[in-house]
Amino acid sequence: MNELSTDVKSKSMQTNNKPSLFDKDSFSHYMNIAEVLSKSTMIPKNLIGKPSDILIAMEMGNQLGIPYMQALQDIAVINGKPVMWGDGLLAVVQGHPQYEWIVEEPVLEKAEIVGYKCTVKRKNHPEHTTVFTREDAKKASLWGKQGPWSQYPARMMQMRARGYALRDIFADALRGIKPVEEVKDYKEIIDVTEQSRPSAKSVMVELMNDSASNGTGTVTNDGTKSRTSQESLKEKEPTRLELVDEVLELIVATNFSEDRIEKAFNHYEINAVEEMDRVKLLHFINVLEKELVKKAEEVNAIEIDPETGEVIQ
Repeated sequence: MNELSTDVKSKSMQTNNKPSLFDKDSFSHYMNIAEVLSKSTMIPKNLIGKPSDILIAMEMGNQLGIPYMQALQDIAVINGKPVMWGDGLLAVVQGHPQYEWIVEEPVLEKAEIVGYKCTVKRKNHPEHTTVFTREDAKKASLWGKQGPWSQYPARMMQMRARGYALRDIFADALRGIKPVEEVKDYKEIIDVTEQSRPSAKSVMVELMNDSASNGTGTVTNDGTKSRTSQESLKEKEPTRLELVDEVLELIVATNFSEDRIEKAFNHYEINAVEEMDRVKLLHFINVLEKELVKKAEEVNAIEIDPETGEVIQ
């Protein structure tokens, strides 16, 4: 039996017992909060106008046991996965009932900092130490790299040592979340918070193409034939978490009512979107996309008086 499993059962550790914000009884409430926050200038710029991203960050904070507003500040999204800044990661661990202490100290060589050592103590466990040095950074092609590794190498080595130590000994608290400082160094990183989602028009065109082509390829605006939907799926299949994110954003885009959300949850026999498997997620996405097309068609059918700007009845 994993020795860490006894800690998870601790009564004071409540993160696993907290109800999800995606629960059908509270989803609409927190979605409304996310909508309001998305219009504020007091949140990180990459979250402005993105209520679904805000809701997911709040839910992640809920699971980690940190306040919602702190979650918005500390949690970022890279390649579709939540990550945290190093100080936020430490805050989560320090709030764990089994946390005792942490010591971070530089590794010196002729009065020069050539690495960092991090030692963490968890109750009923031996001290755990990790070290990250200049040689480690060189092996990973990080040393001298443009950006923080050139400007603040000591700080970056400290964050690497800290991240490894905390994740090794407090895996149950961090749930696989890695520090931003580490993940941003991975090759071919794309920050999904900087990407814009397709417009309703593009979704509508894609659906119409899929319906017309039946998988035989479509004709694009420039007259060239695109690859079939089956070929596209083979090239890159979205993860289940990406599908969950898409469902949440489509719920917002279609302005799905609370009653319809409850009916959908009952139909799929779930209490929260995150409980859906791939088949249910793909089916729900198809339903929501059709709803989005319907709304787009309704908007296009509205006539506006060019002089008064009013709707012509």
